[in-house]
Amino acid sequence: MDPFRQHRVRDALVRLGYVRAQLVITGFSVLFSLAITALLLRDPALSREVRIESLLTAMAVPAMVAPIASHFMLSLALELHAAHAALAETAHRDALTGLFNRRHFMEEFERELTRAARTLHPLTLLLIDADHFKRINDEHGHAAGDEVLKHLAHTIADAMRPYDRLARYGGEEFVAVLPGATLAEACQIAERVRSAVAERLMPLQDGTVLRVTVSVGVSERYPDDQRGTAMFDRADSSLYRAKGAGRNRWVA
Repeated sequence: MDPFRQHRVRDALVRLGYVRAQLVITGFSVLFSLAITALLLRDPALSREVRIESLLTAMAVPAMVAPIASHFMLSLALELHAAHAALAETAHRDALTGLFNRRHFMEEFERELTRAARTLHPLTLLLIDADHFKRINDEHGHAAGDEVLKHLAHTIADAMRPYDRLARYGGEEFVAVLPGATLAEACQIAERVRSAVAERLMPLQDGTVLRVTVSVGVSERYPDDQRGTAMFDRADSSLYRAKGAGRNRWVA
């Protein structure tokens, strides 16, 4: 379902919940008022004037109670929807870095792949791997490694275009799909990522400041690519060559 239709369905459901709550609350208010009225009318000790005044008061109860209670129920429904939306967003995110997780990225990647095949627009892929990351964990501990991954995530994200899809692929590896970017443009973005990471100082909580580098494998979609795995295989091969050539570089 497209986002516009999802938005309309969501609003319709909220309105439906609001209307049902309003009907239920109004119904209970009416029943309560009728019960009070019946008791008052059966009380022989009350004068005619008191009975009429009590009847008018009881009839006004639904009109007073329903709007207040309905407003509360609508607010509750909106808060519940916001909580569900936040939960869905959390399910798409990597808990450590805040980037998209691998599962959500693959869904996005398949959509971009289908779109590129239909429109014949270019599509490129970056595989980004932190160099010597095991050494960081061994020398500074896994908590420091987690801090470095957070720094890397922010630095790489800042080097991307607003409409690129970036995710944590696993461990110290990140992946990005670049809709509409040619291979030459993807290489420019890869260099921007590489240089941004290499130039950034990464302070740790213990006061240590690290410099980290990344290697990047770049690939593009070929017209005869039937599946996205071909792009990943080429990007992985390019990343392997970047590592073998000395790291802190990109290869396409």
